[in-house]
Amino acid sequence: MEKVNKEINRVIKEKILEMDDYYHDDTVIMVKYLNRNNLQIDNKGINSYVDYLKGIHDGKQYAAQTVNKRLALIKNRIKFIQKKYPKEAEIILSEYKGFEKLEYIRINSFAIDKDRIISNKDYEKLINSADIRLSLIMETLYITGIRINEFRNILVSNCRKRKDHIDVRILGKKNKERIVFLSFELYNRIIREFKGSTYLFEHNGSQYSNRATTIRIANLSERVIGSHHTAHDFRHSTATKLLKKYTLASVAKYLGHSDPSICARIYDNNVLSFSEVNKVVGKK
Repeated sequence: MEKVNKEINRVIKEKILEMDDYYHDDTVIMVKYLNRNNLQIDNKGINSYVDYLKGIHDGKQYAAQTVNKRLALIKNRIKFIQKKYPKEAEIILSEYKGFEKLEYIRINSFAIDKDRIISNKDYEKLINSADIRLSLIMETLYITGIRINEFRNILVSNCRKRKDHIDVRILGKKNKERIVFLSFELYNRIIREFKGSTYLFEHNGSQYSNRATTIRIANLSERVIGSHHTAHDFRHSTATKLLKKYTLASVAKYLGHSDPSICARIYDNNVLSFSEVNKVVGKK
């Protein structure tokens, strides 16, 4: 039975490592931990990894947001295994009772770091320094505020011409649909360059990789503007700028947040910076 479990785990680990989504990098980290400690995706292995995430190692501790994301990864992958491989899940997860251990760490504020907001000046530098394809991808992420996984899944058939713009139908988190906008000018440049037959953005007939795109953006930003930015930072930047002019409810709906309060917590401007605190209570 132990040999059967190990073989099932070997296959399952390979399958979840193939998933190119928001949790890919965290999946790699989890599988490396399990393999390093000769553990499997089962009750013992998952509980050990959760304890590790919440523990202190060499005087260091993971930030709450990192822990919470990796707990969300565990839930996501368990649900994936149970749905796609029910027979195998019944064998390796039959004794799993650890969902109560996956309670998220409470965070006082979800507000994003202001350093993650890309200024207009830096945005122009990035666009002008990238090759044409990466430039068009960054423009689209910035103009629409969509998530990286939503970008790669845009179908040509879901782009509909209106009087003065293009409606783009997006299927977001939890299969919730919404509409974002592209100008005719940007849409036409994308069509001419990518020539997608199924997806708006295609590379040799296939979808773009979330991970590869994010890495390219991060490398470019470090080289051109001297700071680290990911694909998701374009979304944060768009949201921050829209909220300066429009209502929270309308921006949350456009971004695809299920609840405006989520948007409010993420883009809460009522968070003091070091310079603001130091100005009042620092040494004179």
